[in-house]
Amino acid sequence: MSPSRPGMASTTGNGHDWNYIWGETARFPLVANFHDQPSSFSFYAVLGAEEGWHLATNEPIRDSIARGVGGADASFRWPFNVTHNFLGSTPVNFEAQYRVRWLAYPEPFADFANLPPAGKACPPTRIGMRLMDINSVSTCVASEVLSSKAQSFFKGDITVPLDPYIQLSLSVTKGSLPPDFWLIGWTYSLGLTFGNSASSEH
Repeated sequence: MSPSRPGMASTTGNGHDWNYIWGETARFPLVANFHDQPSSFSFYAVLGAEEGWHLATNEPIRDSIARGVGGADASFRWPFNVTHNFLGSTPVNFEAQYRVRWLAYPEPFADFANLPPAGKACPPTRIGMRLMDINSVSTCVASEVLSSKAQSFFKGDITVPLDPYIQLSLSVTKGSLPPDFWLIGWTYSLGLTFGNSASSEH
């Protein structure tokens, strides 16, 4: 199903899109050890493809789904050498994921990331938005259209140990994901995670 709509005006339809998807993925690893920390750095180049059908959409779509997928996954575990006496030897984890999808056929797209301030016209070179009257004011809002432009997504995470079993986590995301490629700007989240991060596999 499509993700929850961002809290702003939009004309992206009232229903959820349903797709049936399968895919193939190849990952090419590069792993390094240093400072007596196993798998301190890992990098995986990712190549793949996705295929499927649109089962229910807000826009009339006749084509099937065919996408090329590329990107990378990376992680770095850095022991807190300077603050070892306070936080122990549990490492700080840095993780990042990047994906780009090349669409063979147009799919639903809406641009929430580049909307101008209320009352301003939509940028003429942007798609996935249009003018709409809200309380007698012409406002540029996100609007779902069909587009075959490449869609990318980035996610980064930092996990800092407060003790061996409680970690402070910060996440950032930006981009768009299927089934509805709604382009979202930088989003940040802060929270606590529970578990032994030193035992995670990379």
